[in-house]
Formats: sequence, structure tokens, C-alpha cells
Amino acid sequence: MLYLSRFAKPDGHGSLHRYVMQGFPDDIGSDPRSQVGALFRVDGRSILVQSAKKPRWPKSYEAEVKLEFKADLLKVGERYRFRLGLNSVAQSNRDGRCRRYPVPAADWLAAREDRLGATFEVRQVRVQKHHDHVKREHYSRSFPIEVSVIDGYLTVTDSRRLAQAIREGIGREKAYGCGLLSLLPVMAVTAPESAPALVGVAQG
Repeated sequence: MLYLSRFAKPDGHGSLHRYVMQGFPDDIGSDPRSQVGALFRVDGRSILVQSAKKPRWPKSYEAEVKLEFKADLLKVGERYRFRLGLNSVAQSNRDGRCRRYPVPAADWLAAREDRLGATFEVRQVRVQKHHDHVKREHYSRSFPIEVSVIDGYLTVTDSRRLAQAIREGIGREKAYGCGLLSLLPVMAVTAPESAPALVGVAQG
């Protein structure tokens, strides 16, 4: 089971990761986000949060929380509309220094279809630039985080692998709004602008 929450994106808040983690205990280990299975994505003026642990949001968030994800809802051959926040980068190691370079989102997904248990048909990519400049060991310089918000369609080829990708997230930089894959059955799409929701979450 996974919980799905939605609330308004705060104005002028420095760290969205810190804002999201206000819904979870802070005494659960060195990596609280991983411990509660929290993934999030900025969707327009909202933040969508998926978690394995039930969140307890501050009242000021006015959060909507829904529950239900079952892996057996995913069937091989079924087609879904998807939305994914992805940090589509690759890295190289030269002279003992790691360097990152961007990869087109469609190419990044195509190279990992077997691992993710689905084939992807990318229809739209929008890039969100975050102001956070991350500095990590082994990298030659700090770098901003870019989130490619990808919309398209996927077809299930391995339900177990796809369910794992939904639970654990896809790619790097999950603390910066990357990795959350949301699905909506194609038959449930009633308007082109409707945002995908997690499989199994009632619509309405």
C-alpha cells in the first residue's frame, strides 16, 4: 500500500524536501526520506507526495490524502498514461573527477525499459530548474538540479519490475523532486490536461 498526498506548493520556501518531510517523524534514522519511502513532484501549483508510511501533515497544508496501490493491478500488456519527474543525466569519470551531462529524457527511459518493466512513449517534456546547487565528493564542481517532467504513455512488460519502480522511484536526486512515477489507466483519461494519479487511487 502507498499513500498519495496533494497540497499547495508554498511560496518562497527554500527547501521543498524539508517542507515535504514535515509530514513524517525525524527520528527514524540517517535517511528519513528512504525510511518512509517518500517521493514527491511539483505539479503546477501543487506538490504530489507518495509514501509508504501514512503522513501526518500540519493542518496548514490542507492536504488531501488518498490510499491504495496494489501491485496486482498492473497487468502485462496494459497501457497507462504516465507522468514522471526525472533527473535525466549520465556521468563520466575523467582524471579521477566525476562529471555529469544531460541526456534527452526519452533516450534515458528507452535505455532502461527492461529494468523498469515498461515501454515508454514520451509525448511532452518540461524542464524545471531548481536553485539548489549541490556539491558532492568526487565531482569537480557544484551543479543545479534539473527535473524533467515527462508526460506520455507506457505499456507494462513486467508488472513486478514496474511496481518496484513505482515504490522506489526512478533515477537520481529523489530528495529534489525526482523519481515519482504516476499512472492513470488510459480508459480513465477524460481530458488531455488531467494529471495522472497513482494506480488504484479513486478519481473524483
